[in-house]
Amino acid sequence: MARAYQVVSVLFLLLGLFVLYESLQLRYFTRLGPGSGFFGVWLGSLMAVLAVVFFLQNTLPRWRRDEQLDFPPPPRVQFRLAVTVGLLVLTVVLLPVVGFRLTILGLALLLLTVVGRQHWLIAIVMSLAVSFGTFYVFDLLGIFLPRGPRGI
Repeated sequence: MARAYQVVSVLFLLLGLFVLYESLQLRYFTRLGPGSGFFGVWLGSLMAVLAVVFFLQNTLPRWRRDEQLDFPPPPRVQFRLAVTVGLLVLTVVLLPVVGFRLTILGLALLLLTVVGRQHWLIAIVMSLAVSFGTFYVFDLLGIFLPRGPRGI
């Protein structure tokens, strides 16, 4: 299984380097703020670094774990996967109607409680931080996300 992981990590490394190369052809910063290449530079760099880490984890004997994966996965894993995909589809549908903050709040809350099985208090705090925090960071950068009813 480690060989398959190594191949996948090399493919992600190549993809990350390609994204980085193409993003460097765009403007990184403009007088108004981050340019069109800003996100791609960081995404490509992060993808390349994580691909190298993943490759090392599956190559060096000290970090390597040769474990067999069940295929198809057990029913509980299939359920969690189906819930995740369903929630992502629902998010795409609700985003323009309900707005970013409320949609992502619901998505994060359900993912943390149903899929991640986190304590409800942790799930609420993290969901609020993710949904409203992300919205305000993008707002500060001048990137406007969909607003819901009454501007929420």
